[in-house]
Amino acid sequence: MSQINNTKCPACGQGGLILVRLLEFDSKICVLCRECEAIWEGTFPSPVQPIIRFETYAASHGFEADWHRIEELI
Repeated sequence: MSQINNTKCPACGQGGLILVRLLEFDSKICVLCRECEAIWEGTFPSPVQPIIRFETYAASHGFEADWHRIEELI
């Protein structure tokens, strides 16, 4: 998986941010941290948005947090 311009995750401080398409949620584009699983809608982690984990985000939108149901974008 490729990282987003070596940007560090605002949640955990690691450099594991990737741009993904959520196949279960109308192919929504999000940024996902592969280290702590924080997720942000859009193409860059917004410091204004609250930090939400992928599992919580998925459950709140009615789907299972399954890494096999995401597509990494380059």
